[in-house]
Amino acid sequence: MAGDALAEQFVGGTIYQAFLSALSYHRWHAPVSGTIKKAFVADGTYFSEKISAAIFNTNDAAQSKAGLTSSQSYISHMATRAIIFMEADNPDIGLMCFIGIGMDEVSTCDITVKEGEHVKKGQCEFYYLDLYLPQLTLYRYW
Repeated sequence: MAGDALAEQFVGGTIYQAFLSALSYHRWHAPVSGTIKKAFVADGTYFSEKISAAIFNTNDAAQSKAGLTSSQSYISHMATRAIIFMEADNPDIGLMCFIGIGMDEVSTCDITVKEGEHVKKGQCEFYYLDLYLPQLTLYRYW
């Protein structure tokens, strides 16, 4: 969450993590209606792997894929990230956060909403120009 002050509210919450492959749909739609509280891109690396994954990496496609897979937690902290905090209209859900993580050589994080904007469930908030990448949605409770 790039050291944002709102991050503390998610300690002890729930994380949903997904990984999009090359042929996946690369857009994120609001899971609920609500208001965008913050939306920004945190600068980071592109096409990076943790050193232990790179040591064993070869030209073998299976080994290369294994390096990317084992590096997901590293990439979640080091790669360029699109971070969107949204306050759900439903008070039982409250504040939630989406983090799109850019990785690989062609990734781009493009946020399509603005702070203060009200979005409806299903509205596209973010898209990637990428081959592979993980994404996280965080909830304070559940």
